[in-house]
Amino acid sequence: MNLLGKNRRWLKSKGASLIEMLVVMAIIAILASMMFPVFSKAIKKARSVGRPVDPNDLSKGMYGPSSVKPEDEHLLD
Repeated sequence: MNLLGKNRRWLKSKGASLIEMLVVMAIIAILASMMFPVFSKAIKKARSVGRPVDPNDLSKGMYGPSSVKPEDEHLLD
């Protein structure tokens, strides 16, 4: 009977305690602090590569392979 009483008490408790929330926040903070150097190194590496922008690359992004480019509109007439 005592075991049944414990289960009922467990079912009635809702939510998380302040300690549980603080532990979760501490774990997230530790993980974030471990990942910060990795992300900052990746950002520095990406900035150091610094490839110049090619206008042809921009047009490839704006117009897909199946769409008509402005200079080819005369083909539609």
